[in-house]
Amino acid sequence: MKEDNELSNDRAAEIGGIIIDQTHAKVNLKKPEVSVVFYETPDTFFVGIDMAGFDLSKRQHRLFGLNTGIRGTVAFSLLKVAEYMKKDANKRLLVDPFCGSGDVVIEATLYTSGFSVNFFNKERFAFRRMHAFSDIDFDAFFAKLDPPAKKERLPIHGCDKELKNVANAEKNAKIAGVGKLAKISRIDLQWLDIKKDKETIDFVVSYAPGLRREQEKEREKMYKELFYQLEFVMKKKGVAVIATEYPDQAKKYAQEYKFTLEKEFLAWQGKKELWVLKWRR
Repeated sequence: MKEDNELSNDRAAEIGGIIIDQTHAKVNLKKPEVSVVFYETPDTFFVGIDMAGFDLSKRQHRLFGLNTGIRGTVAFSLLKVAEYMKKDANKRLLVDPFCGSGDVVIEATLYTSGFSVNFFNKERFAFRRMHAFSDIDFDAFFAKLDPPAKKERLPIHGCDKELKNVANAEKNAKIAGVGKLAKISRIDLQWLDIKKDKETIDFVVSYAPGLRREQEKEREKMYKELFYQLEFVMKKKGVAVIATEYPDQAKKYAQEYKFTLEKEFLAWQGKKELWVLKWRR
């Protein structure tokens, strides 16, 4: 059995005893066939079975350049804030100008292509080893779920001024199985208007580099250049969603270049505080 940190040992033992009395199950803490999860809030108690056997929020492809990126779940949430929809993503261009380890680009590509985040984790699922499902042909089951592999490149472009970040993003995308579906290239922010035609970008979604607190002048320059460039390359009514640890500077230059702030809220990645800001061109 697996005990949630919010649950006391006494309560876990009590619930475990009830389960054993009802099912006559044997406890094997080292190699359980079924893991039971307990979670308690001030007014509700939950009991469930861990069907996966591993943390579904973790991305197995995130192996390179982790100090430059954000979690896959956070990156996907930024896409949802931007209202980036699968139905029209094939014809609308999304750009991440600070792609880092490629998290936003990979999440957008997985989502748009329909390629599963856990495509390469099929053998790890705990339910495959549960006696209750022993008669199921899981290879056939997954084959029905997996869409045909896409070959054409999607209108998704990750950019970064650092060559090592580009290399890391390309490696992570390849491991995720979508390396050929998105474009990742080295582009310094100040050259974005040279690489992209006027009013061609529909979405900009990115985690802006935090930089150290004492690098205020560098951040000022970065945000000023970002919105100066976006004023030229983004379509009218285009959407920009930026996650940042320094929202005031971002808002300052977005306002200067006539971007309308539609939404802002505080989010967390572990103990790191991130502000999520959404503008419309």
